[in-house]
Amino acid sequence: MALHLNQKGFTLIEIMISIAIFAIGYLAVAAMHTRALNFTTSSRITTEAIELASAHAEYLYGLPFYEATPSGPDDDGEFHSDLEEGDHSTPEDRYGIEWEVMHDKPILPYFLEKHPDSDNNNSDVEMTVSMTIEIRVFENRNQGKILAEMEIVKIWESDEL
Repeated sequence: MALHLNQKGFTLIEIMISIAIFAIGYLAVAAMHTRALNFTTSSRITTEAIELASAHAEYLYGLPFYEATPSGPDDDGEFHSDLEEGDHSTPEDRYGIEWEVMHDKPILPYFLEKHPDSDNNNSDVEMTVSMTIEIRVFENRNQGKILAEMEIVKIWESDEL
């Protein structure tokens, strides 16, 4: 068999080196794709949590501040149950929502400030004109990890004061 010096082609070593280079590049692209999928999933979860927190804030904004009577709030200053001072929570399918209501400014000092000539000195009134509400959304399977958090202020808008 004659050996020709002009033969063209690839040796086995050249082919194996090119396959190794291709495999390294392909693995890098696969790792990048996996990270992109993880970031997309994380972004979706965060977006869902923010949407839930915003929807719950709108729900709380839409609630009546006090249980209504024809002349305004009733004499006892009854709040809607979701607006009573303290901690509240509700489980959703995948997420849980917690909110804490803090009553800010009592109504009597506000009323006396607006109507200084009033003879109403009943200091037993436990009504308020504003409340701060902190809303937190978390995954039900991992309650220690807060996915979204927001704070809103609800103000009683009344012509009575």
